[in-house]
Amino acid sequence: MAGVRRSGWGLSITTAAVYLFLYAPIFVLMVYSFNRSRLSAHWTGFTSEWYAVLWRDEQIFRSLENSLLVAAVVTVTCVVFGTMSALVFARPHRRAKALLDGVVYLPLVIPEIVIAVATIVFFSLLMLKLSLWTIVIAHVTFCISYVIIVVGARLGGMDSSLQEAAMDLGANEWTTFFRVTLPIVAPAILSAALLVFTTSFDDYLITSFVAGVHSTTLPLEIYSRLKRGITPELNAISTIILVATIPLVLVSQRLERGSMKLRTALVSAGAIFFLMIAPVVARTFEAGAQLPQLNIYTWSSYISPRVMHGFEREFHCRVNYDLYDSNEALLTKLQAGNVDYDLVVPS
Repeated sequence: MAGVRRSGWGLSITTAAVYLFLYAPIFVLMVYSFNRSRLSAHWTGFTSEWYAVLWRDEQIFRSLENSLLVAAVVTVTCVVFGTMSALVFARPHRRAKALLDGVVYLPLVIPEIVIAVATIVFFSLLMLKLSLWTIVIAHVTFCISYVIIVVGARLGGMDSSLQEAAMDLGANEWTTFFRVTLPIVAPAILSAALLVFTTSFDDYLITSFVAGVHSTTLPLEIYSRLKRGITPELNAISTIILVATIPLVLVSQRLERGSMKLRTALVSAGAIFFLMIAPVVARTFEAGAQLPQLNIYTWSSYISPRVMHGFEREFHCRVNYDLYDSNEALLTKLQAGNVDYDLVVPS
């Protein structure tokens, strides 16, 4: 008995150490977002100044708006077509099902860099200009697999006699789907939607290859600013991302395990989305009327915000600058021939 107790304590301590190792950096990042000093190495006092500075950062909010738009469109597209695909994939014979399962899992197994290069080459062959919509298409190609897998697993555990009974009682296929199948798979659909939204919102590698004019997303913006070092503003926006995405993942996991009711999950997800969208909507109302656009492709925040603001005031226009992280990434897009910038600034 004593040996069992010692083994239990050892397992608990090991588990706690693993979780501490995983989450301690996140906790430190959140704490230092309130650090008075601009240097992250030393704590000099508590302040919320950096969140006020972040609120005045137009580029951050433009990239946040792009990320939310892409994630929302990708989520709706994947949920609709992924659910329909899961319904079809649940019907075929064993050999066909094995083949279809391989096709579904393939985008999740292939390295992201391969998908990114293949996608930009494909867009170049189609002569399709890179934009927010090319990001949406690229994200759908790998995110839709999550929906098919999650919803398909739910369908696989569903008693098919329920559908047969509904059909025997006179219901057609549409009525059977909406009255019988959909209520059963709804938790899996919502869980998959939350997973897809989080995955699309956080993606960097594929997005960096297929983003075009005025389509810098929040991960691209954050990564490019890391070239100048970690600043309190980056700590602040990273904290906000964590606060927004972690609850979505928790809701998704609890819903999939059946430990949360569907209505509660819908209300929770809706509240989280509202909190994410509200700042963007507020900033949009502050932005005012549309102005002529000047599109710049540059390395990190190479051009001073003061210079851009002065240029905008003098010429009554809006400067949009998209960011790249290396000359190789710059050349890849320019050689593809499907981007259209007014000014390119090599590093």
